[in-house]
Amino acid sequence: MTTDNLTVNIDYDLCTNCGICVRSCPVDVIRVDPATKVVTATFDQDCMLCKLCVYDCPENCIHIDPGKQIGHILSWG
Repeated sequence: MTTDNLTVNIDYDLCTNCGICVRSCPVDVIRVDPATKVVTATFDQDCMLCKLCVYDCPENCIHIDPGKQIGHILSWG
């Protein structure tokens, strides 16, 4: 089972719920749902397409939709 209409798609048939993606996401898009204790893309719209969750996932169960349009990235410095 996958979540398909989101930017961050998690294949729950492959996911072992290890939480590595939660720790690797720099903008806190992926979280553990407190009610179900399952990893979810809670703030999907805030994904900045860095793909760190994809690179760090040992089960290769996270996929990022390449069609998402993002605005210009501005430096904080």
